[in-house]
Amino acid sequence: MWKKRRARKLTGRSAPSARSDGQSSSGSAPAPAEGGAPHRAESPASSISAGTPASPASPASPSPTDSGTAASPPSPAEPGTRRAVPARPEADVEYAVRHRSGPALPHIAPEQEEDDVPPRLRHFAPLSRADRVGDALDRWSLEITGTTRGPSFLTHMRAGDHVLDLSHSHPSGLAQLLAGRGPTRLSSLVREVGALADARAHARAIRETAERQAEEIGLTTCHLGIGEATWVPVEGGRPLHAPVLVRPITLRLRGNAREDVDLDLDATVELNPVLLRALRESGVAVDSRALLATTDGPYGFDPNPVLDAFRALGEPLPGFRVSHALVVGNLMDAAGPLAEDLAADRAEWTDHDLVAALAGDPEAQKALVAADSQPVPVPEDELVAAVDPDRHEVLEHVLGGAHLALTTPPGAEVLDLVVDLAAELNSRGRTVLIVSQRRRHLSRLVADAEARGLGDLLFDLSPDPSLQRNASAALLQSLRGAGSVLAPVEPEEPEELAAARETLTGHVEAMHRIQEPWGVSAHDAMSELARLTRMRPMPRTTVKLPAEVAARMIGSARADFVRALQESAEVGLLSIGPEDTTWFGASISSDTQAQRALALVEHLRDTLLPAVREAIAATGSELGLEDARTLEELAGRIRVLERVRQVLAVFHVDVFDAQLEDMIAATGTKQWRLEHGVELGWRTRRALRRRAASLQRPASLSPDLHAALQDVQTVRDRWRRAAASPDAVPAAPSALAQAHRAAESLETALDELAVLLEGTPEGTDLPVTDVDALADRLERLHADRDDLEDLPRRTTLERRLRFDGLGELLEDLRERGVRASSVESELELSWWSSVLELIAAAEPTISQYDGASLSQVADRFRRLDIEHLSTAPQRVRAAADAALVETMKAFPDTSRAAIAELARSATISVRDLAAKYEDILFQARPTWLASPYLVPQIVPRGRHFDVVIVADGGRLPTAAALSAIGRARQTVVIGDPLEYAGHDGPVLLDDMLRIAAHRPLRRDTRPATEGLRAFAQRRSPMPAILAVPSPFGIEPDRLVLVENGRGPVTAGSEYVESTEAELRRVTDLVIEHARTRPERSLAVLTLTAEHARRVMERVMSTVSVVPELRSFFDASAREFFAVLPASQATGIVRDDVIVSIGFGKTPHGRLLHRFGPLSGPDGRKALASVITRARGRTSVVSSITSEDLDPVRLRTDGARDLRSLLRVLRGLPDDMVEAAGDAEQAEPGRTWVGASRGGSAADADDAQEPRQLTDEELDAQIEAALASEDTDDDTDDAEDTATPEPGSAEGAEPEESDEPPTERADEPHDEDGSEDAGEAAGTPDDAEAAEAGDDADAGDDAEADAAESGDAAESEPVQDVAAPVRRVLETDALLGDLADRLWRLGVNVEADFGLTEDRIELVLGHKDLPGRFLVAVDTDGDRYVSTRSQRERDRLRAERLEAGGWATERVWSWAMFIDPEGEAERIRRSVDRTLAQLRADGDRTTSQGAATVRHRLPRPQIVAGHPLSFYASEDFDQVVEYICSDGRARLEDQLAAEVRGFLGFEQRSVLLDVSVSSAIRRFQERQ
Repeated sequence: MWKKRRARKLTGRSAPSARSDGQSSSGSAPAPAEGGAPHRAESPASSISAGTPASPASPASPSPTDSGTAASPPSPAEPGTRRAVPARPEADVEYAVRHRSGPALPHIAPEQEEDDVPPRLRHFAPLSRADRVGDALDRWSLEITGTTRGPSFLTHMRAGDHVLDLSHSHPSGLAQLLAGRGPTRLSSLVREVGALADARAHARAIRETAERQAEEIGLTTCHLGIGEATWVPVEGGRPLHAPVLVRPITLRLRGNAREDVDLDLDATVELNPVLLRALRESGVAVDSRALLATTDGPYGFDPNPVLDAFRALGEPLPGFRVSHALVVGNLMDAAGPLAEDLAADRAEWTDHDLVAALAGDPEAQKALVAADSQPVPVPEDELVAAVDPDRHEVLEHVLGGAHLALTTPPGAEVLDLVVDLAAELNSRGRTVLIVSQRRRHLSRLVADAEARGLGDLLFDLSPDPSLQRNASAALLQSLRGAGSVLAPVEPEEPEELAAARETLTGHVEAMHRIQEPWGVSAHDAMSELARLTRMRPMPRTTVKLPAEVAARMIGSARADFVRALQESAEVGLLSIGPEDTTWFGASISSDTQAQRALALVEHLRDTLLPAVREAIAATGSELGLEDARTLEELAGRIRVLERVRQVLAVFHVDVFDAQLEDMIAATGTKQWRLEHGVELGWRTRRALRRRAASLQRPASLSPDLHAALQDVQTVRDRWRRAAASPDAVPAAPSALAQAHRAAESLETALDELAVLLEGTPEGTDLPVTDVDALADRLERLHADRDDLEDLPRRTTLERRLRFDGLGELLEDLRERGVRASSVESELELSWWSSVLELIAAAEPTISQYDGASLSQVADRFRRLDIEHLSTAPQRVRAAADAALVETMKAFPDTSRAAIAELARSATISVRDLAAKYEDILFQARPTWLASPYLVPQIVPRGRHFDVVIVADGGRLPTAAALSAIGRARQTVVIGDPLEYAGHDGPVLLDDMLRIAAHRPLRRDTRPATEGLRAFAQRRSPMPAILAVPSPFGIEPDRLVLVENGRGPVTAGSEYVESTEAELRRVTDLVIEHARTRPERSLAVLTLTAEHARRVMERVMSTVSVVPELRSFFDASAREFFAVLPASQATGIVRDDVIVSIGFGKTPHGRLLHRFGPLSGPDGRKALASVITRARGRTSVVSSITSEDLDPVRLRTDGARDLRSLLRVLRGLPDDMVEAAGDAEQAEPGRTWVGASRGGSAADADDAQEPRQLTDEELDAQIEAALASEDTDDDTDDAEDTATPEPGSAEGAEPEESDEPPTERADEPHDEDGSEDAGEAAGTPDDAEAAEAGDDADAGDDAEADAAESGDAAESEPVQDVAAPVRRVLETDALLGDLADRLWRLGVNVEADFGLTEDRIELVLGHKDLPGRFLVAVDTDGDRYVSTRSQRERDRLRAERLEAGGWATERVWSWAMFIDPEGEAERIRRSVDRTLAQLRADGDRTTSQGAATVRHRLPRPQIVAGHPLSFYASEDFDQVVEYICSDGRARLEDQLAAEVRGFLGFEQRSVLLDVSVSSAIRRFQERQ
């Protein structure tokens, strides 16, 4: 049989397409045609043989209506597609055939299953932007409305457990209440005792619900319903009992016992929107505004005209009637307006890029990324708030127009950033909407804005009973006051402030500017010089290099000179002198020359010198002459003897005995005789001439006898001078030629040797050196012949170094015998000192200011900057006022109408005002503050604001924030990514982090710690935080284990909770805290609301019987005691927090691995929220241990974090930290200078999410961990018996030593290191000797201190800590030198102090106050320069440190370099002054890092230690007011002494006394 089936119409849903049950012979379905529709199921001809008739309506080809269908459907799981096919005609008929065995009866249709019907082919088109946004809006609406439970107050005003019915109240009290003239007591409304008790109970319950709603969602839910309209819904059901009028009302507890209740009625009046909607649907239009205007009666509010008007309608609704009623209840309809807002105008939602991106539209997300604008640079002097660099960067990105997600450190609050951003935006004419669902946040924002003088720019819509009245008054005030705000006289930065900024900037730039051609800065030079002078042995050269020489040693080129000097030292150039070798200074530069020199010495010594001695004898003693002593004498002797031989060749030997003078005169010419005054007669002359002629040899007659005789006379004279006796007769030896040759050979050899020995004492004056001395020289040269092996290299190196301009340095190093190991430091000292002189000459700014002058400029900048920013609110208000004036000029009629209506009526709602006067209203108050749930009720649709700032994005559901997002053009979301929202839906911050630009706010205002806050930080997606280190030892977080924490499974849950043992232990801890630490606020946080309720009941039950503790639990205290679950934990911050885990074991000792919210998807957030709410100590109370938790059964991050938390609190490594970083988890002990305290700044970045392990891997890790713990236990037992090393316990003071702290670091010491150390420190020897005795006493004191600190550390587990890695800082050398000097002055010193990247370069303590530091010392080093903000450099950082308990000092590098002793003494005085101030104030701080403020006024930002001329009279006035603000009675002399001590004056003067006494007198006159 055939079954005819009509196809379903394809309108929004796909219909199944025809498919044949019969398959082809191959068993595969027919393939669709390419590019067209699939083939129809083939005709069932194959079934005919089986007895099944063929279908006459089965076409062999597709019909025309199928031609447009897709060829093949995509996978049903394909995301982002919507199935859509063109509609088919209703007459289209399809047939499905199924073979049925057995007879086919005409009255029985064949069986056919749904699966046998062939599916219809469908189109799969991508979802459009509108589709995605529409689906998301529907989903968000369901998320919002799905949280609504129970009937609404607008439809059932008497529904619920707690309703306060005032319909039959006393008339006098009722009149006072409705008149709204102030609070009305509940006892004035209900006079009967029994009814009053019930009314008070209901009122307290209603108030508690209203307070919770106001705190959690920021709405005023407590309302007074006036009149009761009753009707039956058209669709049927129970009758509705709706209030006609609704007015907000606030309930307050009254009296010491808080037994009565005050009712404060708001001026706002609204008609029930449910009633109006029902009437409108029934065809009755109501003019709400006109009807509400009738409530303004002559005696105040009168609801009767409105009630009468509704009664006059008759029965527009089934059973409609209006009766008198006054009922107080909670209007819990926050979801309704949001859902209505999301349902309205879908096109506008689709056009919003951020909403579309949140909805998942990829194009919108791409557009969001593309629109991520660049930050707009904002000069620091244009800011209106003092913000740190992180916030400055955020502001620049906000001004760039990008949507931003700003994340904060876990548990940190940054509400002041919201006010900063709003002020900066208002100053630039932009409007801001600030939303927060917490009333506490809204209140703090208002208080902060008012404290800054910006309250008149803020439109406060936070929960308040007088919201409407205050809102109308605020708007009226702003509109009337438009144009009345005057801009500051000097809106720009004052010249004096700009000059101070320029001076500081110029100095630091000059100090750190890279100078060419040196490639270094002055600061680099000073740091290097300080490092060099601290070396042992210390380089001492005073040689300065010329500029051209220093220029050749820049950078790596200096290494070549170092190597040359080192090689010179190795070959003896710096150690070998004239006293060491006779070859010293020889100009022998090659091995060939060395060999030749040695050969000459040996030849002279062995051959030439003996021959010369023979020649000397032959030409001397053998002839009766004196022996020649030098080569020069020998040469002269030989020349004389040559002349003798020449004379004897002409004359007889008797000529030497003749009268040569007379003969010469006789043979001379007349002219000669006249010239010489000789007078001889002719006869005499003739006789003498004859005698002379006879003395000649006949064969050798001289042609000029006169001249020959003169030559004879000369030879005779020389002979006589050389003759040993007068009897020696001149004669020429036979060996004269041989002597002559020996002399010539000696002369040649000596000349060559003199060239090789040039520059040596042995190579000078060789020809005139005595032969014996010459022989001695040759012996010495020969004896030192081994030195010739290195001499050529020494000569080459010396020539090179002298050529390079290092001759003077070489001589200096040689004179001092510098070793090869010290050559490099000597050259470095010479080069850096030379470069510093050259840089200082080129940069006169460097030496223009000394340390004191720079400190005065910095202090002046700080003071002027504070004064300048004090006028910033006026500038912001002036800018906002100018924008308002321009707007009102553009809309004059609207402005006048708004002012008139606001002045006439105070009952008009903000929503109506905003809708009617939106052109001007958003400029009247440029910053609006409201709950996100209130936004759709007060702000009309449209982008009325430039920026919306979501203050608690980590908690706010995305759906709840959409209305606020849609009202602004830019969205900035601020939140803690680990904040627990208490619901399973998505939160706005998480969604924004997926699609928008992210900027982390790394600054945490709380002191740095390695406790549970660090545990949470490692699980945060943020980078490493920045936090100021604490000067005291941070009180560690602790784990309190509860024994026998067992109990039954909680009804309605799957776990054991609130065991009796844990409830008792938590109560004991609370009572103990109230007794011993009442000055510190406390909260107990739990993971579930039920456990919180039970803890609160137990604690209050116990407190009720301990009257003396009731003051601690006073609910009116500023930080009252509270017990809250994790879902509400982020709303509070306390000094100390007790975290009660709450889960226990079954009575049989079995642990059910289900942990409430920790087992949910946001379990990590829940745990992080409860452990980060304390300023000080967090105590975790648990009935389970980490060993009780099976890692295999922990399937969520929250459960795994619980196990890690319990491990960390027991001193075990965090499971989330890699094995390489395990040693960094324990707090390192304090170290001396140069060592790093705390974990590395990159620890948090290294803590990554562990991958998911298999069960086998987990089991293996557990077994390995247990085995290692057993080993550790054995090791600990063994170590307990050993003597502990000093300082091994955490927090113990470092052990004193006789050496400065830096000399105990890993630095090399030579044999003469002690002498160098004394010279490097600039301390005389007698002073060092005196310090030795002091150090011995200090060592005894240090041992006692270490013992005390060791006792304090015994209560906490001590873990082995790896030796910290030295952090090399740019100013380490200068700081190290300063630290050494401070240590010698008796100051406790530690460098590079901190747990985060925000570290302090040097911290100082006093030996009389162990366990804490006093002074933080910063320099103008690398950290100072890398900070672009001058305000951050010289003001904000100091303020943060001072707020953390530090006294601050700035040490300038130039001052440290030119006067290190003076700087050390100045810092020492600062330490003493801080200690004295601490004692004068009374050190109220505790080791836990919390302090009780004794002074009513904040400590003035005035730096002590400057001369009197530095301080103005205003400074003295501020100091006097601050000191007197503690309320203590003082005599005038005592007050004057404290003022002098505050400012650091150690000596009195007349001018100082006058200044102080004048300030005291002015203070007394002001009182």
